[in-house]
Amino acid sequence: MKTILISGCSYSLVFSHHEIQDHIQEKFNVEHIVNLSRSGGSIDRQIKVVMEWLSNNPVPELILMPLTHVERYDASVSHVFDPATGYDEPLCVSMSPFTDQKEMMHRFPSRVDLQTVNDLLKISTLIYNNTSSFNNFITKIITFSGWLESKKIRHLIFNMCNKFDKGRFSQINKQLFLNNNKNIINIYKFVGNKFMFESLTDKRKCEEKINNLDAYIHHYDVESNKLLINYLSSYIIKHNI
Repeated sequence: MKTILISGCSYSLVFSHHEIQDHIQEKFNVEHIVNLSRSGGSIDRQIKVVMEWLSNNPVPELILMPLTHVERYDASVSHVFDPATGYDEPLCVSMSPFTDQKEMMHRFPSRVDLQTVNDLLKISTLIYNNTSSFNNFITKIITFSGWLESKKIRHLIFNMCNKFDKGRFSQINKQLFLNNNKNIINIYKFVGNKFMFESLTDKRKCEEKINNLDAYIHHYDVESNKLLINYLSSYIIKHNI
């Protein structure tokens, strides 16, 4: 059975919607969809869950990875063990401290106390640096794509929601390794959410109250995601992936 394996965050949960599944199967010529996406997930999680899945299952026809926000990171704060992630839970530098234990436990079953988690959030926000995050991001996707390539696993990785400043990061030369990698769509020129925003009519943008500031973080509907799937399918055909 031909399978497409998807790993993302909340933006990718829509790919499990019954109204889009037939479209995905047709465009990618697959019979089965496995969606490992999780709301609030980090890029680290995206990679880890794919590797764990591959260690337990036959190689899929295609791996699709819509890359989430680089500000997210994993921390070992859960008391529930998961073979794919250990005790890690994804957090984000933009998260506000939890107001109480109940709110924190609703987010994840923590094995550390409220104060420790809130201190971790504050420290991570304090030391967060866009350039370092971008540098780590580039290193991860180059390495992961290379590993998949070494295993002869078809894959397509693309920027789903990050607005990167090309000029600001121009001195990070390792990103040159992206230029000849057809499995990673240009992270500056193509952003999944921005693509869907630009595909909307002005009327739709007004009806859904989406402006330019929200373009990168909006959760788009099934029809918009079908257009995204069309683009990705065409890209795969054009680049013979």
